[in-house]
Amino acid sequence: KPVGLFSRNPATASPTDPWTEITDIDWPTDNDWPDLQFRIHFIKAAGTELFVSTAVYDSAAQTTTYNLYYSLNATNNSFNVCNTDYGTDLNEMIVDVEHDGTDYWFITNSGASGVAQPRYLYRNTAAGDPSDFDDVSAAGPDFSYNSNDPEGRDYTPHSLYFASASGRLYLSGLHGRIFFRPTAGTWSTWDGDPEIVTVKKRDYTVRFTGFVEYVPSGQIFVGSSEYGYYSFSDSLPGPVSAADLTRQPAQSLYEYPPIELVNGAITSFLLNTDEDPDVLFACTAGAGLWRGDWDTTKWVWVQE
Repeated sequence: KPVGLFSRNPATASPTDPWTEITDIDWPTDNDWPDLQFRIHFIKAAGTELFVSTAVYDSAAQTTTYNLYYSLNATNNSFNVCNTDYGTDLNEMIVDVEHDGTDYWFITNSGASGVAQPRYLYRNTAAGDPSDFDDVSAAGPDFSYNSNDPEGRDYTPHSLYFASASGRLYLSGLHGRIFFRPTAGTWSTWDGDPEIVTVKKRDYTVRFTGFVEYVPSGQIFVGSSEYGYYSFSDSLPGPVSAADLTRQPAQSLYEYPPIELVNGAITSFLLNTDEDPDVLFACTAGAGLWRGDWDTTKWVWVQE
């Protein structure tokens, strides 16, 4: 059976109840497989909406189109496709979406190699309306090529994150840069090549991935694709460079951290504040799921 989208309400359903397939979305069905190969890239709640990023490969035309769908309400099963300056079908994968308290934003892969100003950043046309988006890449942070990566392999954004404490929207990139935009402000800028971080006595550009905000300590953690994770203060006055980051674990916050979270690849975080004490989850690319328990003085990590 092709990949589809299913839902279940944990408040009313038992673990053995079947999942309900969502069928009102205009995407390939069983009858289209395998001529049209359908994939879901991510599902994410942002603002009051639930978003779904999809890809459809047409084997006859040998083309792939990408779409972003949003729910009319994050608690129901009805979805509409998001429109853009280029229509509903995009040529680049939608990689993340976020709401900054006023507007919806999404980012895509940054386009063909050699493009000086790629189409990668989109913002809703009307505040708070996820049905239509404008390409605002030209007014976004500078994702230009750098001398450390002449082939443009790292030339792409990765994650968006809205920090509730400061009201900033953060954007990480796989080219060693993190930018932010204050609410109703402009994106931070970065002059020149990204800073490099010395890891194991060799210099590499650290590819930043997903964020999480830990309000009690005033920190934001950001993962990397190879070198564990870093933290920085949400009050930094300019774009976040390697020099502004503290590679974790710092001794004041961690006790005997596992090597997988120091030198590994962390793709995303999830903070559960419903538990006491808070619980922080780290999703890794090759070492499974880790749980960090806060014991009032430090995080203690265990593998799930």
